[in-house]
Amino acid sequence: FSPHRYLCRLRIRKACAFLENGGYGVGQIATLTGMDPQNFARLFKRETGMTPLEYRSSRDTTKKRRFYHVLPD
Repeated sequence: FSPHRYLCRLRIRKACAFLENGGYGVGQIATLTGMDPQNFARLFKRETGMTPLEYRSSRDTTKKRRFYHVLPD
């Protein structure tokens, strides 16, 4: 991976944690993770295969699979 891609993946992982824990809107999460709010959903979907809201709604207390297990190294 390029350094830019690596950094983007780290930011998406952090965004996943924010989405799982709730409390922040998608735009706020983009800003908190250092991403451009205008491109955040597109980049998130490219990396995870789902939008941030789809990711959030797919998480519940019975599901323990985390994003970093989904991405290959």
